[in-house]
Amino acid sequence: IGIIYKTMTAGGEGEACNQIQAWVGHRLDDQLALVEGAFPWWEFLMMLKSSHCFVLPTGGEGWGCPPAQALACGLPVIVTDCQGPGEVMRDDNGKPFPGVCFVPCKMEPTPVHHEYYEGGQWCAADIADIKKAMREVYENYDHWKEQALIGSQMVREQRSGLVMARFLTTGGSDTSKAGFIASHSALRTALSCSTM
Repeated sequence: IGIIYKTMTAGGEGEACNQIQAWVGHRLDDQLALVEGAFPWWEFLMMLKSSHCFVLPTGGEGWGCPPAQALACGLPVIVTDCQGPGEVMRDDNGKPFPGVCFVPCKMEPTPVHHEYYEGGQWCAADIADIKKAMREVYENYDHWKEQALIGSQMVREQRSGLVMARFLTTGGSDTSKAGFIASHSALRTALSCSTM
């Protein structure tokens, strides 16, 4: 099992990677890749295509584009049931897209020390719930992969920027879908997974 830990932080360069390395020590050196900073789109796409599962135990996520991109690429997705992902990764009836496993969370004061988050609330998932979800996908991978391929088609049909733009330009009054337009270029990138 390999883990890629991708982070962007307001801290100093290497701070997050050094902290993670201190937590795990060197016992996982051959299984753990620590990446800090932004990825070029093509590198992100290559990472998605080479993965078996996408896990995002986020504490706060606006729209939730990375989980939608991962599902569009046919990956099982484990994500915190909060904010953007909690809405975007569900069908129009409120059911999670096939291949999506939501991890429950609760609101608590943010642990991030940055002026943007001062006094804010954060969605906190229990590590045991994340581990349980990862174990479930790992032990039943064929099922989750099959479901993710179904979910891939659904997220492409229901959450692409073009679909949402068409909805709004034809007089749609549900402004909660307006945020989906912002994801057009990112989701278009994910849709290119099918051509790779």
